[in-house]
Amino acid sequence: MRTMTTSHTACAKAKEQDTDKICLEVSMKLEKFFEGVEYELVWAKARNGKIGVMITYKDFLSVGLLGRMLKDIIPSEIHVNLKREYSDEVLARILLNEFKKNRIGVVDCYGGSLVTEPIRAYVYRLLSSVELN
Repeated sequence: MRTMTTSHTACAKAKEQDTDKICLEVSMKLEKFFEGVEYELVWAKARNGKIGVMITYKDFLSVGLLGRMLKDIIPSEIHVNLKREYSDEVLARILLNEFKKNRIGVVDCYGGSLVTEPIRAYVYRLLSSVELN
């Protein structure tokens, strides 16, 4: 009778190669999916061998919708963490719309006290103290 022994390092290398292959395949799929979108992938491997990926993206779909869409692309054994960021242009557009509606109140520390004021009053107060070039 013949017995076969395998070293732990050989098994670990084989698993590592499989992990690298899966990460590469998923990365290529995500590259096509995020075409034209600013994004970043950070891969991590837990002590228990599970793989995780942190996807940081800018000015794209909501986290919920994106998560549902990625279930078709990313295997279920990979833990996915999504982080949505916004460009200055998007933030400026949203804040300008709120400024025009003037339905938002801002709480600020002014003169040593907390003051609540409409967004327009807050912005005008800030602008009055700033030198515009």
